[in-house]
Amino acid sequence: MFKGQLCYIPQDVYLVQENNRKYHKTEKPINAVVVECDDWDKWCKILYKNEIWDVSLKHTYPLEENVSKINRSL
Repeated sequence: MFKGQLCYIPQDVYLVQENNRKYHKTEKPINAVVVECDDWDKWCKILYKNEIWDVSLKHTYPLEENVSKINRSL
């Protein structure tokens, strides 16, 4: 995972904001933008609904890297 990459987060995953003591449990799968990722401590910062959240890397999956493969003829 790298900064600026789109990622997929499944349903029932907790997003956390420790400094604001907030959390959000995803009710359905979401897509988000990676803001910062640290493989060392296994957490990732994402941008979701105009806020920065922390999410465990084990619940974060990269989306297709080459968007040009999508068939745009539909």
